[in-house]
Amino acid sequence: MRLLALIASLLFILPACGKSEAPPEAPSTVAAPAATTLASAYEAVRLALVHDDLGATQRAAGILAKHVGADEALATATRELGIAQDLEAARLAFGEASRAYITRLSKDPALAKGKHAFRCPMAKGYKKWVQLTPELENPYMGQRMLDCGGPVEMVP
Repeated sequence: MRLLALIASLLFILPACGKSEAPPEAPSTVAAPAATTLASAYEAVRLALVHDDLGATQRAAGILAKHVGADEALATATRELGIAQDLEAARLAFGEASRAYITRLSKDPALAKGKHAFRCPMAKGYKKWVQLTPELENPYMGQRMLDCGGPVEMVP
């Protein structure tokens, strides 16, 4: 019965993004890798959200917090990520972290090199994010609509 409800909800949601295929199965847990840079720490948070893993998101947020420096907007959003009680709250906080991160990257093209910005029209809150790979993996929709959205310029 749960499977039928999921399939029915996807039939209504997927057309909004112009997609007709179901996303691949997500692993049950995602490890938060030890990040060595701001970019890799942010990417760890994004990947945890892609896989709908709140625990990994919170662990990765703890790593990200060590790399934000004096960026108060990014620090505040990272704190919210770390204490999020559910994936919806984590995704809203990730949106604010993404806004601050994209603002930082847009001011320094050298920092933005090798990074790709995307936008999800269906996300709540801030709709953009950054990833290190050019293949779309939407952290706002996770496994239910992994390829919803498209590339955009690196501007806030």
